[in-house]
Amino acid sequence: MTAMLRWLSAILAACVFSAILTFVVPGSAAGQTIPTVKLSEGDTLAFGNAVATGVTSDGSAWYFVHSPLKGKVFVYRLDASNVWGQTQVLSVDVGVITAGGIFTFNKTLASDGDYLVVGEPAASGFGGFRIFTWNGASWNLSYIRASASSGLRGASVDIRRGRIAVGVPEGPNLGGTVEIYNTSGTLLQTLVTRSSLGDGERFGTCVALDTNRLVVGAPYYGDRVGRVYAFKWNGSQFAYE
Repeated sequence: MTAMLRWLSAILAACVFSAILTFVVPGSAAGQTIPTVKLSEGDTLAFGNAVATGVTSDGSAWYFVHSPLKGKVFVYRLDASNVWGQTQVLSVDVGVITAGGIFTFNKTLASDGDYLVVGEPAASGFGGFRIFTWNGASWNLSYIRASASSGLRGASVDIRRGRIAVGVPEGPNLGGTVEIYNTSGTLLQTLVTRSSLGDGERFGTCVALDTNRLVVGAPYYGDRVGRVYAFKWNGSQFAYE
């Protein structure tokens, strides 16, 4: 199941602004039934703008599909008959396309274990994010972080082993920051670029977490030449590699 989910995740990650997501999982043995998955919703806008997959502590497999212009995250679960079905619709902030048009539509969903993180870079014009927690029966909102100033907090999010990375690409002087939280919403650390050309590089436009490593994209570095920064967890915080 893990290998199949990884394959599906790669396919889903390539789907942007898709109204209908259709894909087939190849069987691994002769004569094996090949399940087909089709996710389609009528009351949506930008359905498939962001997607995530995950497996909760009870072994359930999930898909999460963001429709930001409707303020919804659609939740799908694989049942005992190997059939995907919608189980919930989570309410989130309604996204608004910014002048640049890139930050509202980004990696705004991330899942790991019993947690789902939803980035809301257009919330109230400033940004924010939400944490949903699986309690064994349903996904429930457990934390919400709203910004009091500009920065597009939540333009990118990722979560791994209880640590959440949140990109704030329009932070001070548009240099950007990345904030590290725990699953309770406590801020643990704020990362900034160490570049001498930091102003305007939008550090935090994209983030990716592994068990002990974090990669941060800064696509506007050096007049949009771009740069990527790598960090490693040292036992108490992330430090530059």
